[in-house]
Amino acid sequence: METIDGAVIDALAYQRRHGAPLSGAVFGIAAGVALSVGLLGSVIPARETRVASIAPFGAPPALAPSTLLGTSE
Repeated sequence: METIDGAVIDALAYQRRHGAPLSGAVFGIAAGVALSVGLLGSVIPARETRVASIAPFGAPPALAPSTLLGTSE
């Protein structure tokens, strides 16, 4: 237990001498870049792509549960 206390005290003294590993400015820059990328991603329109059907055997049958639940006739 005594060695753990010594290691913690040494680590705290090292941190006081050399400063924090990453300053608040680094996190501020990262937040600004993330905000800019997010805004640009939402403003720039994406191309509309057509994707092939993911049904494994072609078109789903007419009595598939997904088609039965979606009808309101």
